[in-house]
Amino acid sequence: MITLIMPTYKRNDFISDPDHPTLNIVKNDLVDKILLVWNNVGEKIPDNVLENLRKKCGDKLKIIISKKNSLNNKFINYPDIETECILTIDDDYVTTEASMIQMFGKWEEDKNSLVGCVPRLFCGIKSEDGSIKNVYTGDAAHLKSKVPYNFLLPGYLMFHKKYLDLYWENSDALDLIDKNISNDDVYFNLMHFKHSKSEKVYVHHDKVVKTWKHSPNSIGSRPNHHSQKYDMLEMLINQGYELPRIGNKRIDMIETGEVIK
Repeated sequence: MITLIMPTYKRNDFISDPDHPTLNIVKNDLVDKILLVWNNVGEKIPDNVLENLRKKCGDKLKIIISKKNSLNNKFINYPDIETECILTIDDDYVTTEASMIQMFGKWEEDKNSLVGCVPRLFCGIKSEDGSIKNVYTGDAAHLKSKVPYNFLLPGYLMFHKKYLDLYWENSDALDLIDKNISNDDVYFNLMHFKHSKSEKVYVHHDKVVKTWKHSPNSIGSRPNHHSQKYDMLEMLINQGYELPRIGNKRIDMIETGEVIK
């Protein structure tokens, strides 16, 4: 069974849309609950939004009213969580039952692993003067061939719930995430690698790409998005964390959930 954790912030039109791809998979037997983390602090959930959510998700829906708008809210071990398997997913990602089922099958093979659909590469490259330049590359999820990566974004990520507790070990990282409203992906991946050397598995699915609709509140569109990642990485490396190993393990699939040979 899987618990879905979906934070939402100022996207009421998204989560109330009858065609919302994630909310349409909650009736699958694998889904135990969906925890909708309401980060619109001070704003009551509109009645029409709540009605649509209840109609779509039924008793599986649990709404968490946050006291603070924070990316860290995605990683709280909420009392409603009763499964080992966690799937964190942003409210603007495309999702399919096939990708979720495929991810769960791979995760069960090694419950310490990370399994996700959105890979990134973060590494240091030596310049001509001998200095190390950090390089962060995106768009790997859109490529048709196997590509190197060492991060999987928590925008669509499956992992064991024990990492929800381990996530809170570093107050400096948590504070920087809140300050920049960014970098939870950098911290989570380095935190996971610290506690588990298990591999990451990228499940490639053409329909699972960001974003479902144009998002007016996208963190990735900010001009200082990458520089803030470098700041987080530098701080964590100085504290003894390591960059995860680079690999290219990729599972290709089609909508039925069948692996493409």
